[in-house]
Amino acid sequence: YTLSLHDALPICLPSILSSYYAADDGRRMELGSGQATEKVQVQLVSGTYFSTLGVNAVLGRVIGPPDDQLGNPARIAVLSYRSWVRRWGRDPAIVGRTLTVNRVPLTVVGVGPAEFFGDRVGEAADLWAPVTLQPQLFRGEDYINSPFITFLYWMGRLKPGVTEDQARAALA
Repeated sequence: YTLSLHDALPICLPSILSSYYAADDGRRMELGSGQATEKVQVQLVSGTYFSTLGVNAVLGRVIGPPDDQLGNPARIAVLSYRSWVRRWGRDPAIVGRTLTVNRVPLTVVGVGPAEFFGDRVGEAADLWAPVTLQPQLFRGEDYINSPFITFLYWMGRLKPGVTEDQARAALA
């Protein structure tokens, strides 16, 4: 049995939410290696990020629950549409290619839709990667395995019929 990030959630959340995800605020990271590097905005997300937001890939696939397993994270990335167009000229062969992000090789598994910029108003990710890659991508900072995960925020969709007051009571 492999532990998922979501196994650590409080027991009340599945009773009030139909779906939920975790994500970080995003961070500027190096894309490329050697002299050919550039800074890009990378957001770490759980395997339920895209499905909770109702977002599918326009090419390839998005990050899913099997990709964010604690102890065995998938070394993958989903490119933003904007980044795909600007850096790779809409090349459909980008899926399956390996990119180096903060010295970590990540395989591109998909490209997000043109109208999707992420879940943070005014900020747009260049790529998304599984949140369980945090220790590798943050170079020596291991937040994911600390007793208190404070670098993430959680968002969810209420189950049909659950009121805001019921959700507040369950969370209290």
